[in-house]
Amino acid sequence: MILLSSNISLEESSFSPTTIDSTSARATGVDLSVTNSSYSYVNTADEAKYRMFSSNFPIIGFNKPYELFVIDTMVNAPTKMTIEVENFGTNPSGTIDINIKLLHNEYTQFEIVNDTVQMASLNGGSSNNIQHQFTPTYSGNHTIWIKVTSSIADDNTNNDVWSKGFAVGSHYYNCDVLTSWTVGNLWSSNTDTALSNGKSCHVGSGSSSTYNNGMQTALITPAIDMSDAAENPTRTNGLTFFYSGSAAANDYLKIYSKNTIGGWNELASISGMIDNNFDDGSNWQTFSVSSKGFTSPLIPVPQADFHSQSQFKFEFFSDASGVDIGYWVDDIVILYDQKVKHSEYSLSSTGITTTGSLPGDWGSVRVEVTNDGNITDSFIPSVTGLPTDWQIYYAHTNGITLNPLSGVTLYPGESKQIDLKIMPGENESTGFTQMTFKAYSNYYNEVNTTLPVQFQVLADRIPLITGPGQRPNCPPGNTCTFAVLVENIGAATDVFDISLDQTSLASGWQVGLEWTQASSILVRPDTPVQVYLTMTLPNDCAPDTISTFKLTATSQNDSRRFHALEIDISASMISNASVEVTNAHSTDNWIVNAGETKTISFTITNHATRQDIFEMSVQSSGGMLWVVEQPTRPNAVINSGASTTFTIEVTAPANAQAGDNGPSIIPIITSTRSDMTFMGTEFD
Repeated sequence: MILLSSNISLEESSFSPTTIDSTSARATGVDLSVTNSSYSYVNTADEAKYRMFSSNFPIIGFNKPYELFVIDTMVNAPTKMTIEVENFGTNPSGTIDINIKLLHNEYTQFEIVNDTVQMASLNGGSSNNIQHQFTPTYSGNHTIWIKVTSSIADDNTNNDVWSKGFAVGSHYYNCDVLTSWTVGNLWSSNTDTALSNGKSCHVGSGSSSTYNNGMQTALITPAIDMSDAAENPTRTNGLTFFYSGSAAANDYLKIYSKNTIGGWNELASISGMIDNNFDDGSNWQTFSVSSKGFTSPLIPVPQADFHSQSQFKFEFFSDASGVDIGYWVDDIVILYDQKVKHSEYSLSSTGITTTGSLPGDWGSVRVEVTNDGNITDSFIPSVTGLPTDWQIYYAHTNGITLNPLSGVTLYPGESKQIDLKIMPGENESTGFTQMTFKAYSNYYNEVNTTLPVQFQVLADRIPLITGPGQRPNCPPGNTCTFAVLVENIGAATDVFDISLDQTSLASGWQVGLEWTQASSILVRPDTPVQVYLTMTLPNDCAPDTISTFKLTATSQNDSRRFHALEIDISASMISNASVEVTNAHSTDNWIVNAGETKTISFTITNHATRQDIFEMSVQSSGGMLWVVEQPTRPNAVINSGASTTFTIEVTAPANAQAGDNGPSIIPIITSTRSDMTFMGTEFD
């Protein structure tokens, strides 16, 4: 047989290997390099079926140029590779490890094959070859990658790696069996001429007869599930075949692919004569198509036509002007890049650390995700069970926020840690909240890993200062004590530091902690603590003057938690008053009978220069069983120089005897404006 090619000119870069030549031997005198690799089928049945469009060469009885191939092997077909290694150095290499990888071009790093074989030592200037069998499990345009490593250091590592394109076919039809095909009128599996397995697909009545005028007849492949095709492959996906025969003018054979709605897209057309007489053998042709930067026999197929019901149609048309022997088609090969199966993907996750937070503050949960699959993957993080008023975002461990839409890339076997940044709601109760971390593959949602996590909402400590019920006051020139209430309205016991800011106080005024008062106080939740302070006023401040200072309580455990309160203090008047028994009482009035009650009157006189207000009380001693009632009248408001009275009642015991002495009584008045106290003369 003689192959008549269509002037196919395959670019060297698409098929030729890439190596870097050695310079000269250096320190160890070892310089290994892979110089070639070739491929063949392990069993004769596969070779008979697939060899015509494969890179195995030469083919006995078929004069096909070496460059005219579409595939190196077929998917799931055991393949034998022969690797040639040369030592460009001058000394023996030692044992040689040869690492072989078959990489899927459509993925960042997916090793369809990763094997290592050993070769015996190579003397300087010598070469050898080794064979290795593998089975590619994905169709498409891949890359074979071979690296040599010697047990003795290599002087030139730049030429240790050999790589080249490696194409794996998806489907291959020899036209020997048309079961499940749709076979139109005058289409058949014919033996007049063939390339593989003795038969080819023929439209017509054989090489000794002709087809008919006015024909339209089709041969359609079975439906093929190609829904696993990559969406945007970097190299051409399509089909090709060899063809021979002849058609009259205006008659032609068209090739179509089926789209998802059942229509047909035209791919190529054949017309004219290739060979119309097989007595001296048959001539065959194929295609030469430039696509995606390369030229090959592969006819591009629209990517959308690779779907779950993909089909290809060979349809022959003839008019009424004449007939010929028709066309023969053989070795129909389909190549497309398969997506990686989800079984190649696997993710797992582990909890690392958790850092809780207060309500309204950010905490974090650190998790580690591992790619247990065989392919580079990107995982998308998510969290379920997060309360509605909580916030979350995702970050790398260096603090940089990660995009949850693009995810985090992991090479096979690689692990990475990320932080789940979580903020509980402002009003969240303390304790642990359960949620679930989920990382799922960016390529297959059904590939995911889940990890139960819990986040602790920490107990807060919140200081609250409550000022005095009445404004503290003190007479000019005096030091007075007053108290404020400090509470912890959080849920955690804490020590609060007490500080004062006196910058707003009037000149000469001073406020400080009472000398027994500690500046740091332990405050338990729901157990308020009194804090005692002193105020000292200068002699010359005017009565009723008001000034302000600021008191602050700050948590020692969380300095962000503090409370500051401005407290007003005032200068009171300087009271000057007296209280005495009213002169109207005579000695006779103090003689009482047993069980009798006497009323005693006291006179208060305001000797100060301004109005004052006094609280009244009496202090009694002695006179057991005598009852001394406290004054019942309201506070006395007395103008300057004026007086007023108040009374008390004294009741003798019912069993008192003549001559028994009554109690001693001291009247006491306290100014509510100055807090000054005055005591009268004791009498009995």
